[in-house]
Amino acid sequence: MTNPMNKPNAKAMAQELIKLRNYIEQHYSRTWNVEEALGKPGTTRLYKLFEQAEEILLEE
Repeated sequence: MTNPMNKPNAKAMAQELIKLRNYIEQHYSRTWNVEEALGKPGTTRLYKLFEQAEEILLEE
């Protein structure tokens, strides 16, 4: 059983996910290269993580 992530770690992870999203959106077409690399399920999962990261950062 793992411990729940504490807020500073969650915030740091969220910030890194947002940086990753920004990099992907700057350098790759969201509908072509990323989907081709990750597959549609992987892309969907990644963008759900991005949404969760935004929610974590907006909680403050």
